[in-house]
Amino acid sequence: MPTRQPRKAIKAHATKKTRERSWVAHHEAAHAVACLRLRPDAVHAVTIVASGSTLGQVYGEHPLGSGRYDEHTRMWVPDVPVVEAAIIELLAGYFGAVRSGCPPVSAKRHSSDDDEQVAALLEYTRGTRRTFRGKAERFVEREWQAIVAVAQELLQHETLDDVEVELIADVSRLQEARADLMSYRHSRPHRPT
Repeated sequence: MPTRQPRKAIKAHATKKTRERSWVAHHEAAHAVACLRLRPDAVHAVTIVASGSTLGQVYGEHPLGSGRYDEHTRMWVPDVPVVEAAIIELLAGYFGAVRSGCPPVSAKRHSSDDDEQVAALLEYTRGTRRTFRGKAERFVEREWQAIVAVAQELLQHETLDDVEVELIADVSRLQEARADLMSYRHSRPHRPT
């Protein structure tokens, strides 16, 4: 006869799973919003449906797909600004998870695939990992409302296509602009006539 777990243990396990799922959603949302903002039209979909060892994924254009063929060297030369934008996108996932409350050690462990991709892309730019980490962290701070909005939708629907990501991110900007307007109007000493 199987033993039953106490209710507190079951509830704690469920709460931990909910928290971890939220961290994954914020990680993937940060990737998706960064892709949307830095490489418009490159994002196709984002999901938090696990597949193998992957807990979520953004489907989009590979950054090395853009560029040109150099006749002189007979080599493909990637578009450096696109590669640099992709590095920021990859690093944004870590900062999205951490900002949502994920312990940095866990966020780092779940970002190992992203870190491998960043290492490969750094070969095509003169920028450093440190420089791009700073840019990714600032991006997440600046776009936090959009990231949260996309993460909330991911938690509810699990997968969003490119149009949904764009609409959700844009609506969050409109809400932020309205909040700023209300704050401004409230702090203004008097209304001009």
